[in-house]
This record gives sequence, structure tokens and C-alpha cells, in this order.
Amino acid sequence: EHLDIFPTICDLANVPIPSQLQGKSLKPLMQDNKSQVKHFSVSQYPRNLNKVEFKKTGFSNNKLMGYSLRTEKYRYTIWMNDFTTTAPFSANKIYAQELYDLSKDPLEKMNVLNMKNYKKTAGQLYDKMVDFFKSQEVQ
Repeated sequence: EHLDIFPTICDLANVPIPSQLQGKSLKPLMQDNKSQVKHFSVSQYPRNLNKVEFKKTGFSNNKLMGYSLRTEKYRYTIWMNDFTTTAPFSANKIYAQELYDLSKDPLEKMNVLNMKNYKKTAGQLYDKMVDFFKSQEVQ
């Protein structure tokens, strides 16, 4: 994630990493590619609904933000309307969800979210995403 760049540079330069930063140094990965710094990464991507989709939703605007949580094996995405990561999480702002099993589908062509054998995984990743949002809330 981009927020890991500055802590990594500090670590490589042997400069103390400021404690208020959210990112983590990736230096351990550079020294040993089998090491793990994080259990997942988070990214976001904007999307606009087309007119037909927008009319069906009842949302006040057509702007969505996709928040993806990526692990070694899965990518889980929640598409949210009118939401920022610093606001309290609200499940009623979810427009859609996606889950891809990257070990079986590296090109992410098959959304397995509603498949029975992925329900537990989807629930666990949803909980991780909610925990991530809670950690970002402005108090």
C-alpha cells in the first residue's frame, strides 16, 4: 500500500519511523521474501453507476467507492455509496459485494461470494473489513 512507502524509506535509511504513521516498513520483505508484514492490504477504487443502475438503488447520488481487502488467497470488495472510511461504518450503504478465490481464479472472473462453500470466508473477510473501517473512524 502507498502508506507503507515512507516507513520503508525511513527504515532503509536507519531513521526512526514516526509512531503516528499507519503504514509499516516493507524492509523485512526486501530481506526475506517469505516474511509477512501484514495479513492483508486495503485499496479503494471509485465507480459511477449508470442511469439504469442508479434509478434502481434509491441512493441520493450515483457515486460508489469500492473498498477491497486482499489476502494471499482472496480479494473481497464492498461497493459503498456515500461513505468515507473516516465515517462510522453503515451496512445499509453497501451496494454490492464481491469475493474472488485468487488461487483458482487469478483473473477474478468468477464472483464466488454467494457460493455455499465460500460463505464462511466471505463472513470472515467482511468482519475484517468492518474492523478496518472502525480503525479509521475519526473520533
